[in-house]
Amino acid sequence: MIEWTGLHGERFLFSIEEYSSPEILDGYNANRVRCRVEIENSDGPHEYLAGAIIMWEIEWFSRWLAWVVKGEAKSDRFDTLEGELRFYYLERNQDMHHFSLVLHYVGDEVISNVVNLVVSDAEIEKTLVYLKQKELEFPLRGFEGEQVVDYLGPKKRGEEMKYVEPILEKPRGPYHDFWLFEIEERDFSSFKGYGDLVGRKDAPLRVPDDLMYYFDDWFRWMYPHNPANKSEPVLTGFNTYGPTVFKQEHGALLRVICKQFRDLYMAGPEEIILTGSWMHEIDADGDESEGHYAKLKVEREWLVGMFSVLAEFAVKVERGTHVLLHLGV
Repeated sequence: MIEWTGLHGERFLFSIEEYSSPEILDGYNANRVRCRVEIENSDGPHEYLAGAIIMWEIEWFSRWLAWVVKGEAKSDRFDTLEGELRFYYLERNQDMHHFSLVLHYVGDEVISNVVNLVVSDAEIEKTLVYLKQKELEFPLRGFEGEQVVDYLGPKKRGEEMKYVEPILEKPRGPYHDFWLFEIEERDFSSFKGYGDLVGRKDAPLRVPDDLMYYFDDWFRWMYPHNPANKSEPVLTGFNTYGPTVFKQEHGALLRVICKQFRDLYMAGPEEIILTGSWMHEIDADGDESEGHYAKLKVEREWLVGMFSVLAEFAVKVERGTHVLLHLGV
């Protein structure tokens, strides 16, 4: 069993228990295993049984862990394919390694918890030994030795994924604008209520479209109002190209999401690298190169500030004294 802890009583336990659905097709054996995950943070303990983790994911986690603590990994982040576990390597302090772990899954409700962990060199070595033992117990059939290095658990069975070094870019516009108003200050039921704000560049908070896209999966947990569409007034997340209105019933969830992200990025390095959109380069003949994800370089203080402001806005919305207006690009 893997057992990591944090500085303030945080805990992460992980064990690989049994095959859940060994799958053999065309010589490819997915070797899905059932893994038990237990975490504990300031919100209390949480337990999750992951039944869809594949053994090549365990192999890649093992390799990433060995590389990242030596500073040799191409990325400081590792996600399982389904996204239940997301590991962020933050820094090394002497012989201690600082990680943030996000446990994210859907049960009776959407669960997303952040655990900050501090792991010694000895614990890293113990973890690698445990993972190697489990790889022997649940072997990677269908692959020949080092061939597994060339596979990132293909979404198309057998498809080779080659690494392309991305160019680091700063997030850029167009921008999404956020405005906070007292509850009776404006009537957003028609364009007159917000039309004078469209196109202005002095909103209290402006967020580049690249970042709104990056965080879209989490923003889609919310169901605010769309005053521009009378036939479908309820949105899933933010209206990319128009207005979004957050009222009192939306404040609590917005506050929780923003505070979780604020706390996560407060533990990060000074410059944070985020994965952007999938990109292709096209040459003069119109031929596409192999695709790669854009990499966005964002200052930690800016991200922390962004989520702090949104969290403060959400607190006022939750109290029922204010309304938050978002205007898309």
